[in-house]
Amino acid sequence: QVYYRYLGELGCELKKIPVAERKKDLVLMLTGQLLGIQHGPTKTILDRCKIIKQNLGKNVLLINLATILPFEHIVPMYELNFGSHIDKYDTLESISYDGVDIPFVQMGHHFPTIEEIRGLIDLVDEFKPYQIVTLDDSIVTDILSKKIDTLVISLTPSELRRTYADYLQIGRPINDNDRDKLARRGKTENNVITGIFSSRLAAQKSVKSRKELLLPEDAKIGVVIGGRLNFEITEEFLRAIRRNVESGMYLLFLGDVSDITDMIDDVMEDFVDRIISPGMVDDTLMYLDHCYLYFNPIRRGGGTSSVEAMSKGVVPLATSYGDVYTNIGDDFLVSDYNEMSDVADRLLRDDEFYAEKSQKARERANRMLDSVNAFKQVMDEFENRMLKQ
Repeated sequence: QVYYRYLGELGCELKKIPVAERKKDLVLMLTGQLLGIQHGPTKTILDRCKIIKQNLGKNVLLINLATILPFEHIVPMYELNFGSHIDKYDTLESISYDGVDIPFVQMGHHFPTIEEIRGLIDLVDEFKPYQIVTLDDSIVTDILSKKIDTLVISLTPSELRRTYADYLQIGRPINDNDRDKLARRGKTENNVITGIFSSRLAAQKSVKSRKELLLPEDAKIGVVIGGRLNFEITEEFLRAIRRNVESGMYLLFLGDVSDITDMIDDVMEDFVDRIISPGMVDDTLMYLDHCYLYFNPIRRGGGTSSVEAMSKGVVPLATSYGDVYTNIGDDFLVSDYNEMSDVADRLLRDDEFYAEKSQKARERANRMLDSVNAFKQVMDEFENRMLKQ
């Protein structure tokens, strides 16, 4: 309803600009927020801009729509939050990233007003980009997609975004639930492009010994990584993994577990000395040098840490829900926590089986980290489908 109300208030006819009239060497890149390089989505969008310029040989214009919790149309509520907005970016005309200059525009705090959306439509009419690629699935993106073919890349590889845009990228095969969601927006699976959601990992800062990291010298270590472990780890998960801890494995939590310390102690009982909790760490890869297994609690996120683990040959285990499964694939899939513990037990005892899985993990990570080829394949498919319409 909000989408159609915006279309009505714009009061102008929105028709696709014919492909033959567009500038084939120009891609318009949109994002809902642009922060510092430490911000994952910011790094992702800048990586994609760099690939478009350096590897696809096209020009790119990056626009931060600032649609993440904007000031405009505020609904009063308790403890109201706003999206972060770096004001100094308002005056920038380009952003330098990894040796590449990217032309840039940032919308203000009060975007999106009807007048400003009209201004963006005018910009599209003037520049006539060949395609729009976006990490933003806002109403603004949906509106602009009526002018130019648009691909929405999900920041959550396992999630199908809600959008009226032409195409959506997802990191897994679609299912019947996805088809229902698509149908409600007049879409089919032909509007979905399946492709690896690739990225570059943060560089490892240093290499340290187990002794320096206060890790046991000879034990095999299982690791759980995340920024929301206090909410993601359940008693059921801990009781399953306890079986592996009883057999001699140490369990390392890289993330805050201060709110569930009592639960961990109650479940692990006599084996709490095999639990290591350094909290949030700046250099995950430094710890992963010494880890053996990566355990994923049933959760939506965690995708990046699973790729970090595989890059070190650490064998991941996860159920079929969420980003981690999308990243690790079927070779490391388990049906539930009990099977997770059973497979972990075999990996801990069978060196040949572990070596085979560890090699597969490294190979999977290499594919996940090949950003150039992965994004090029998605863009090629985007163009193919666009031209077949």
